[in-house]
Amino acid sequence: MTSSHTTGHEPSVQAAQPSTLLLVRRGGLAGAFAAVCTTAMAAIARAADVSLEVDAAAIPIAAFAL
Repeated sequence: MTSSHTTGHEPSVQAAQPSTLLLVRRGGLAGAFAAVCTTAMAAIARAADVSLEVDAAAIPIAAFAL
């Protein structure tokens, strides 16, 4: 006796590529997360007395978010 078990996860037909809006959202989120992490690391480094200078001019912490 064979039984067929359905999982409720029937294959659906979707586009082969994600939508442009989805890619823009994910890219924006990744960029914002990277900016926050980089700024946090710069702030931690400055608190640890690491020099954040270029040509003897200090780089502001906010500049790392750009």
